[in-house]
Amino acid sequence: MNTSPGWAMAQRIASWARAGDAPRAYEAVRNVFARSVYPNLYGAHPPFQIDGNFGYTAGVNEMLLQSNATYTAPDGSTHPNYLNVLPALPQAWSTGSVQGLLARGNFTVDLQWTDGKASTVDLTSGAGLPATLYFDGASRATVVDQNGSEVSVTVLDDEHITFDTSKGSTYTITTPLAPFTVALSGPATATDAVRRA
Repeated sequence: MNTSPGWAMAQRIASWARAGDAPRAYEAVRNVFARSVYPNLYGAHPPFQIDGNFGYTAGVNEMLLQSNATYTAPDGSTHPNYLNVLPALPQAWSTGSVQGLLARGNFTVDLQWTDGKASTVDLTSGAGLPATLYFDGASRATVVDQNGSEVSVTVLDDEHITFDTSKGSTYTITTPLAPFTVALSGPATATDAVRRA
C-alpha cells in the first residue's frame, strides 16, 4: 500500500500525517528511502521527480506541525491561527527538535520534544496575530515573551491554549517535566533520593 513513485509517497506521508496516523506516515517515510529515491536523493521516476522531493519535505513537516485557519472549541467559540504540535510523531522520533517551520498566521516555529511530547515551543510572530496551540498538557504550559515576562494565556481545555502576540516577538512555551517517582527500599534520606533519580 505504501509503495509508489516519489510524488505518490509524498502524498501518502502528508495524508497519513493529516489523519494523525503516525505509524503509517512513518512507514511511508521509510518506504521513500527504500524504494522512491535514487542514490543522489532525487525522487525516483525517470528522469527524476522533484515534486516527490518537495512533497516529502512537506509531509514530514505535517508530521511535526499542522496549521489550520481556525480551531472551533466545543462551546462553539472560534480561535484563529490554530497550530497542532507533533500531530503524527512516530515512536522512532520520540526525542528530537526542528527549527524554522512556518505556520498560518505568519508564525515561525521551533520545537523540542522528549519522550514523544513537546517540551519547548518557540513561536515567532511575524504579523502580531493571536495564536492557538494544541499539544498534550498545554493547559499546564508556561508562556513567556522574549524578555522573560509571563504572557497571559487563555486555557481552552487540557490540550488547547490561545494567547495574543505582538509582531516580531518570540514566545517560549514550556511544559513541566512529567512527574516521576523514585522507589526506595529501607530507610532513605534526601541524598539517597537525589542519587537514585
